[in-house]
Amino acid sequence: METMSQVQGRKFLQSVRRVVIKVGSAVLADENGLNDQVIADLCAQVASLRKEDREVTLVSSGAIAAGMGKILELQAPKTVPEKQAMAALGQGRLIQAYEDAFRYHGINVAQILLTREGLVSRYRYLNAKNTLRTLLNWGIIPIINENDTVATEELQFTDNDALAVLIVNLVEAEVLICLSDVDGLYDRDPREKANGQRIPEVPKVDKSITDLASDYLGRAGRGGMKSKLEAAQMVTACGIPMVVAKGKTDRILTRLFAGEDLGTLFCASKRRIHGTCSRRRP
Repeated sequence: METMSQVQGRKFLQSVRRVVIKVGSAVLADENGLNDQVIADLCAQVASLRKEDREVTLVSSGAIAAGMGKILELQAPKTVPEKQAMAALGQGRLIQAYEDAFRYHGINVAQILLTREGLVSRYRYLNAKNTLRTLLNWGIIPIINENDTVATEELQFTDNDALAVLIVNLVEAEVLICLSDVDGLYDRDPREKANGQRIPEVPKVDKSITDLASDYLGRAGRGGMKSKLEAAQMVTACGIPMVVAKGKTDRILTRLFAGEDLGTLFCASKRRIHGTCSRRRP
């Protein structure tokens, strides 16, 4: 049974008009590479959110998984050059999948590849902010990924979770939705213990919460719950709530924004701050 706090939090989602949705590789891909049906379903839900007058920005992983799907005989890349080469191979396939799926709904998309270094400079930060604002004003959905092929540190953003926090602040979003391969935060890792219970709401991300994180990583992903809790810590400190939910749950976005008790809601601090948090180095 939901507490009054949870009910209020879910009602807030019904009124959100500007959202960043981060989609992990584990949602978009399987052992054969990208799953076009999953992408089509996701884009259909985003299109429905747009019809409700919501403004959506996507932060999407999946380039490496898409590359792996092109050359199935190769093992998962391990070295930095291998990961960068695989991302280069797959990035075109990833954005084309989004292009095709959104075209069905009459929606145009724009690809934006970023690095942490590219957002450190205030001049570049403002350029990125203005570009995103222009695209959204034009009714175009930005699809953002890290530019892995030119990263100078080993995959600087952890599975795009930290990148998503920066994008939330760039577009001044009201909520961050992280779609993953798990349906929220559990009191124990459900992959290891079958009796784990989902935690519907986290009032504050403190040590008692971060200690629950598993270091489990998927085949093509590089984040896991640990990186999501780090992202939740950053974004909620900026006064912006975050939800972690299972991306392959039927109509997950539609149901979340209708107020259903799905995933884990990380509550925001009372004070909302834009700009300062986006300038922090995650």
